[in-house]
Amino acid sequence: MSFNKLSVWIVALLLSFAAGSASALSTTIEVVNNTTSNASLTSASYTGIITPALPNPLPAMSNSIHVSTSSGLADAGTFYYAGCRFNWSVINQGGYYSFSIGAQPSSRCSSNILVQNVFTGEYSIQFFVDL
Repeated sequence: MSFNKLSVWIVALLLSFAAGSASALSTTIEVVNNTTSNASLTSASYTGIITPALPNPLPAMSNSIHVSTSSGLADAGTFYYAGCRFNWSVINQGGYYSFSIGAQPSSRCSSNILVQNVFTGEYSIQFFVDL
C-alpha cells in the first residue's frame, strides 16, 4: 500500500473513531427518596434509554442508580417523583461539553453533581426527594 493510501486509511479510521465516540453520551443518575413514603413516578421524558428503568414507586428511604445513554450530541431528560421535577442535560459542543441540572421546588427537592468533565462528557448526578 502506498504512503498516500495508508495516510487516507489512517485518517478515515481516526475520523470514524472520533465520530463513533462522540455519538454516544451517558449520564449516571442516582435517585434518592429521603422520605418515609413511597414516591410515585408520574412522568418521564428523556432523549435515550435509561437502564435499569426508573422504579415506580421509588421505595421510602431508598436509592436507585441508573444510566441514561443517548446517541447523538445530547443526553437529557426530565422526570417527576412525588411532586419533584428533576432534569439534566449534557451537550457535546464540538470539543467540550456543557451541563445543566435542576430540582424543583427547592423546598422539598434537591440535586447534586458528583462528576462533571467538560473534556470527556462524563456526568454523574444525584436527585433527592426530601418532602
